[in-house]
Amino acid sequence: MSTEIPVPVTVDPDNGRWSVEGIPMILVPRHMITNNLAAAEERLGHKGSANLIRDAGYRSAQQWCAQQRGFHGLSPDRVVAHYLEQLGHRGWGRFRVEEHTGERIRVALHHSALADRASGNGNGTCYMFAAWLEGAFDFAAAETGRPRRFAFTETSCRSTGAAHCTFHGKPIEQQN
Repeated sequence: MSTEIPVPVTVDPDNGRWSVEGIPMILVPRHMITNNLAAAEERLGHKGSANLIRDAGYRSAQQWCAQQRGFHGLSPDRVVAHYLEQLGHRGWGRFRVEEHTGERIRVALHHSALADRASGNGNGTCYMFAAWLEGAFDFAAAETGRPRRFAFTETSCRSTGAAHCTFHGKPIEQQN
């Protein structure tokens, strides 16, 4: 068992704030996140909860990718790979791009931190990641000079019995 954090954490000696690669961080227990998601679902329903957190998740992924692109000088494709890798280092799960044709993207998520709780409604519990994927892939597309928006959907989730979670993405113009 590893006792070291897999990312370099800097702690400001004056205020105690954490940062990793220049990004401010807060270390919170997983149950705090899952309990907040469960409360939102109880009050707003599955779809309402997903809609509530979608814009914030998208915006956060865009901010993270922009900061890391500048911090590391990464190419657009590499910044997405780095983002997904770093999510794994922070305990969210192991993301792997299984298909990326430009017209279709399939991302597998193994060991999702959100899939340990059952939603009770037969829906997956990892839908929050769809917006994160949209933000990251949209960022990379814009950085290549060929801006394109993607829409991701959680198509299977470990919380509902699947072996792992799967997300499918398509350009928005193909959604109709």
